Amino acid sequence: MSNRFSYTSADIFPLKIFYDEELLHRLKLGYVPPRHISLNPTNRCNKNCKYCSYSNRDMNIEMPIEEVKRITTNFKWWGTRAVTITGGGEPLVHENIEEIITYIHDSLGMKIGFTTNGLWLYRLKYTDLLKKLTWLRVSVDSFDDPLDVLSIVKEYLPYSGDLSWSISYVVTSMQTMRLNYLKNAILFANRHKEVSHVRIVSDLLDLDNLPPMESIRNALFDIDLGKVIFQDRHNYEHGMSPCLISLLKPNISADGMIYPCCGTQYATKNPQRDFARGFEMGKDINKIWQEQLAFNGEICSRCYYWRYNQTLSALMSKVNHVEFV
Repeated sequence: MSNRFSYTSADIFPLKIFYDEELLHRLKLGYVPPRHISLNPTNRCNKNCKYCSYSNRDMNIEMPIEEVKRITTNFKWWGTRAVTITGGGEPLVHENIEEIITYIHDSLGMKIGFTTNGLWLYRLKYTDLLKKLTWLRVSVDSFDDPLDVLSIVKEYLPYSGDLSWSISYVVTSMQTMRLNYLKNAILFANRHKEVSHVRIVSDLLDLDNLPPMESIRNALFDIDLGKVIFQDRHNYEHGMSPCLISLLKPNISADGMIYPCCGTQYATKNPQRDFARGFEMGKDINKIWQEQLAFNGEICSRCYYWRYNQTLSALMSKVNHVEFV
């Protein structure tokens, strides 16, 4: 399996579905389980990034620890195997983040992915918490030299066991003037075996003012790009109904509301920069998955999971003449 298939899902063929035999069986029976959820435990953050797609959120909302336990336990019952702890805000500022990680890993036995700006990694260092994570992605951008954060990350690599580290580099309109910042991120990954890849992704709220991703690739001709995954966000599709990805990979905000994916904040023609109004699926986990109440994605002007939706729809449909492959 290529790095791209291992470490990304949006805008690529959903190969991982075919490696999950139980999931395929459930799809054949007409049921889509919430196999992987994104959990936003807090809207609070220790930064104020200019490109933040959630910049209009209520930054005072934080999910109480007991609510985190209730929600994740319920999702476990319905078939969830993995949780990505993300934002919203910065997960490491949640007052109970250590307990959240321990409960999901130890009590529920689910795998954990974690996204962070890296500034508060000290909350995970002197415990076994890093070893409870499957992967951890540190977000950097072309406004600041990533070495400022990655110098902090370097201190934690020896404490992380088999944890797969990665870097998400957000390309902004500043990129053409600061190519060395991107090179620093890639060279850091190349020097450290613990870092599996660098994801280079477009600023989703400023696509019209960004350099083409191909021009960035060409400008990096003098360094090893073996760990680099380029994600150009200029290509997307209109949403569809039913949006089956909403049942397979839902997103839960800090107030406990369920959303169809992690991209609703920029899915409308004029991005809402928040957990978008009109995209709420409700809070009743049991009702949604018992009745398979998939979201109506036709209201989405921009969808990066359309390949997932097409594949899920095909797998749940009757296909004749299967011998003629």
